[in-house]
Amino acid sequence: MQLTIYNDLACIIEKNAVKNGYQVILCITNNDISNEKAGLQRLRDSFVDGIIIVGTGANNRLLRDIAVGGLPIIQLMRAQDKTLSSVGADYKQAATVATSCLIKQGCKKIGLLNGPKNLFPYERRLVGYQEQIRQAG
Repeated sequence: MQLTIYNDLACIIEKNAVKNGYQVILCITNNDISNEKAGLQRLRDSFVDGIIIVGTGANNRLLRDIAVGGLPIIQLMRAQDKTLSSVGADYKQAATVATSCLIKQGCKKIGLLNGPKNLFPYERRLVGYQEQIRQAG
């Protein structure tokens, strides 16, 4: 079983939701577009008060339709649709700071374990890492 930051985020979201009198319905899509669409349709047709999504970007039209219907939507970590509210991370800056910190500590051979560079977070991390490595020579 692979655990990621999303597991930690789900736990934090649920803890805070319960503290404020809400329950969480979790739809795990594994980045599958059709699973995401089915989950969004189920949530839209249910009595939910809002949706927090780490979206693929493939179902933006459905998300906009849901939002127009009055259901609040927040994109988390991935701002796939610029018309919807989002909370994200600066992936390039994170890699820049981490790499710079290691360089300042005297590290000379710094590796980056990353995901596929065709996905935005990994591409941005790679850019931040590479810029610091080039600057350090």
